[in-house]
Amino acid sequence: MPEATPITKLYSSGPEYMPTRRPPATNYASIRDAASLPFLGQANAEFYRRFLGSEERPRALVVGEKIAIRQSGGFDPIARAMEECRAKSPICMLYAYDDDVVWTGPEPGQTARINHVPILGKAAKRGEAVVLQRFVALTGACEPRALPEVSIAQSPAHGRATTHAAEDFPAFDSSNPLSACNAAKVPMLHVDYESAADFRGVDFLALTVFVKGKPDRIVKYAIHVD
Repeated sequence: MPEATPITKLYSSGPEYMPTRRPPATNYASIRDAASLPFLGQANAEFYRRFLGSEERPRALVVGEKIAIRQSGGFDPIARAMEECRAKSPICMLYAYDDDVVWTGPEPGQTARINHVPILGKAAKRGEAVVLQRFVALTGACEPRALPEVSIAQSPAHGRATTHAAEDFPAFDSSNPLSACNAAKVPMLHVDYESAADFRGVDFLALTVFVKGKPDRIVKYAIHVD
């Protein structure tokens, strides 16, 4: 499988100048899925449809927190789109190139959002299992409550995800009143991820979380495998 390629711009003083490398496709979403455009979402679906309708190649789409830039044709549409975006936004990410979604999601420890759905950046070692998420539900007295039900809404393309019951120590932040519960193991639901042994790059996973009496919610993960 192809390895992830950093988006870099190469410079030289002569004709050896090379355009930005073509990035590999990711499994974040289908190129036709306008509703999955990060940051901008359904409110800018028409802008994305115009990008999809453009026939000039190569073409690139860059997104930021409140901006989207599309460039096509010429020597380096990725570099042009990134330069235009950076002049207007502190966050700029390449989302699509030609007919592929190439977005690699937020970096580990960072979060992006799409129509209020969080996309969490996570890190993993290739071929090694990692606990991606721990779900816990406790009362103020640290007594266990009913855990949410979790199902896999989008399976990872380059590994496998599983859910299982476990007992583990909570890790509530010190500012959370439930941090007093961190001293003892409690029932939890773990979500594990393990990449294919030969994969290095970004993999995407989506979960549906069901909590009784509350609307279902989607949580997505961009798993950076090294």
